[in-house]
Amino acid sequence: MTIDKTRTSESMDLLLHTNTDLDPQDMLEVKNLLMDLMDKNRRLFSQDLDKIIVYGSLCTGDFHALLSDIDVLILINRPLIETDLFVLSHMHNALKNHHEKWFKKLDVSYIPSSQLYHKEPLEDPRVHLKEGKTVRSDYGAQWYLEKYMIKTSGLVISGQAIDKDKLEVTSTNLRVAAFQILMQRWKPITRRGRHHLPAHELIYGVLTLCRIICTIEEGLVYSKLQASKKVLDTYTTTYKETIENVIAYRENSLDIQSIDLEACFDFIRVTVDQYLKDY
Repeated sequence: MTIDKTRTSESMDLLLHTNTDLDPQDMLEVKNLLMDLMDKNRRLFSQDLDKIIVYGSLCTGDFHALLSDIDVLILINRPLIETDLFVLSHMHNALKNHHEKWFKKLDVSYIPSSQLYHKEPLEDPRVHLKEGKTVRSDYGAQWYLEKYMIKTSGLVISGQAIDKDKLEVTSTNLRVAAFQILMQRWKPITRRGRHHLPAHELIYGVLTLCRIICTIEEGLVYSKLQASKKVLDTYTTTYKETIENVIAYRENSLDIQSIDLEACFDFIRVTVDQYLKDY
């Protein structure tokens, strides 16, 4: 497999410079991490490596060093087997040793190339690097949101361009997925209570719930920052100050000590209860 590293490097420079929250040193470190991830996968999979796609907040210009993940999808021209999980785990550990600051931000999925264009997720789990751990995980409801973000703003940093017209994600898919995420992830969190959630998790929760509100109401996926501003303008007045403060923190104009974390949890709980009241 031939990779034009100059083109890839230039693409990532353009990508990272759209994120004003990243200082030049951070940009260089994130770029080096992605280049290293690409290079290691090229050596590991050789001709079986199809594409590497970056999507999410890095592509929309909304990346935040504390709150955002580095979302990457890696397409392989064959089914993934159990040995791949073992080998990838070792490769990821090598990445961690060289990129400790940013490694835990990586959210990397490895899937067969054919899965990208399937209307429904495969039953076989994908290989997933999340929060520093390499595991097998189901595609889940989140897959529809991921496909939408890949379709609308994904950047291929290795391999040929994807056929975005074949990436079918309907508004119904997105709305159902949003309800499932509320039910499966956020309802249990609200039941466990506020005490187990650190400050950044609560702030992340407010941003995420704002995106879920927009997805349910409009059948679209906005970036978390865009969604929070839209919810502020359109869908809520009760937690106006809470959302304003989270946005201000997200835009680096307010420190975390100024945010009412109890109000953040209340917003999450009330939103979950409101949308799941019939379930």
